Amino acid sequence: MTRIELLRRSTERDMRALPHLFPVPNTPFLFATHVAHLLGITVAQIAEIPHSRLRRHTRADGEQVFVATDVLAFVRGDDLARRDEQTPSPSANALLTPEDVAAELRISVHQVRNLANSGDLPFINVGNGSSKPQMRFEPESIATFKVRRRVAKCPSTSAPAGKHTRMTSNVEALDIQAIREKRRSAKPKR
Repeated sequence: MTRIELLRRSTERDMRALPHLFPVPNTPFLFATHVAHLLGITVAQIAEIPHSRLRRHTRADGEQVFVATDVLAFVRGDDLARRDEQTPSPSANALLTPEDVAAELRISVHQVRNLANSGDLPFINVGNGSSKPQMRFEPESIATFKVRRRVAKCPSTSAPAGKHTRMTSNVEALDIQAIREKRRSAKPKR
């Protein structure tokens, strides 16, 4: 078993124990110390390697990690830009699953289904029945949803103003003395 395979297995064990620390779930990552050991350089020298040659991700706790396949490509001398060009991109007409849409919008799958059920996010039912639809989404629908939901105003400066109240009243001042005099001088009722 090679050194990189041993490191990959220990990283996978860490991923199962602490999944919240990894930016991309279910991807074997290597820590900077592992990569430095593999390459025979220091962690400071790894930081000097351009991101275009060796991609790095930052975990929630601030530690840098590397995708094992990117490290292998770097060791072999593969160019990441050239490798990305060779990777087939999904067809522009391909339908997206709720999981794909959730990842693109950075929301939960439950929220995607709620948006679809409320009619805010159009979907195609590829299932047989209508009681439990198998949702698929067109990329154009996602793009129009993003445009519709885009907010251009700054909420802190354009908050709705409170109700305006008048500072003056329409009530006239009453002259109590005049009212008494008027009642006294009036003809008494019988």
